[in-house]
Amino acid sequence: MKSTGFALAFQLLLLAGGALVGAGPGAAQTDAEVDALTHRAAQLYQVRNYSEAMPIAQQALALGQERYGGDDARLGGLLINVALLHQRLGRHA
Repeated sequence: MKSTGFALAFQLLLLAGGALVGAGPGAAQTDAEVDALTHRAAQLYQVRNYSEAMPIAQQALALGQERYGGDDARLGGLLINVALLHQRLGRHA
């Protein structure tokens, strides 16, 4: 049951991230890249391939930070995705 909750949280964050769109044509391309990376990480998460999902989720986060800046609210979902993967990998701070 707990695993299902984490998978659901990851999917909901994926959907929430997709709903947040930036402005301008360049923003749409970057948003699509971030969304594609997040989607791939979510697919890997669903099949419990956390170690392969981690660098992809981190890449989505880095691209989001580069595109949106460090204080943008859209980074919240990307950060939570990375945190969930850390938790699943047993990397507790």
